[in-house]
Amino acid sequence: MTPAFAAIRGPGPWHFLPQGLIWHPGERAVVIADLHLGYEYKRARGGDCLPRYSVDDVFDRLDPLFTFTACRTLVVAGDVIESRDALKRESNVLEQFVAGLNARDIRPVFVQGNHDEGRLRDCPESYEIDGWTIRHGHDGFMEPVESGRAEIIGHLHPSLRWRGHAFRAFLSAPNRILLPAFSTDAAGVDLFDPFRFPESVWGSHECWVCRDADVLPFGTLTSLRSKIAGLSTSGRPNGATFRNAEQASR
Repeated sequence: MTPAFAAIRGPGPWHFLPQGLIWHPGERAVVIADLHLGYEYKRARGGDCLPRYSVDDVFDRLDPLFTFTACRTLVVAGDVIESRDALKRESNVLEQFVAGLNARDIRPVFVQGNHDEGRLRDCPESYEIDGWTIRHGHDGFMEPVESGRAEIIGHLHPSLRWRGHAFRAFLSAPNRILLPAFSTDAAGVDLFDPFRFPESVWGSHECWVCRDADVLPFGTLTSLRSKIAGLSTSGRPNGATFRNAEQASR
């Protein structure tokens, strides 16, 4: 069965997928960021009672993508787990996740994020694919990428927020890709937040918004910010609204 989504070509060899990940066809590699496995255990420590859902939820969303991309390597660009609570239980969510990947004949690569520090062993700070450096990005994300280098980062959880709804988003330049959080528990940081996404750093980056089975190009973040105010914001955002935003951002 043909999956109900398509890959959109991004910078270099990378393709965007609407579930909030990128794909390198030649390397048969998929990159995601900010899994935050075991979030339910952190909530449990605070008194909430939640089912153990995080690993099942991730594979429910990843399995169709693994088939579509013929993936053989999954890179998680940091924040693999939410907290140490997930590793203290009898059912270790990280072990479950790795076992599931091994059963699917997929090699995991975990890059260390700020949530992983001191908790995950043998995690590199970065990983290279086809000349692109994959790192979490909690250090140096406000700095320009050095000349001659290209990077893929997470950490910031970019999203487009509109009338109470949040949509995952990518930001990209020829030598940088910022990934949204793959975790469904990550609320996402609004692209219109000038503190988290200052014009001087991110304004020239292209914005790609994930909606259902689509990845929609919205132009640069600067143009999106300036033009979206003129669009109708009555009612819930729909396909026509997003197409209008896409056209206005060209």
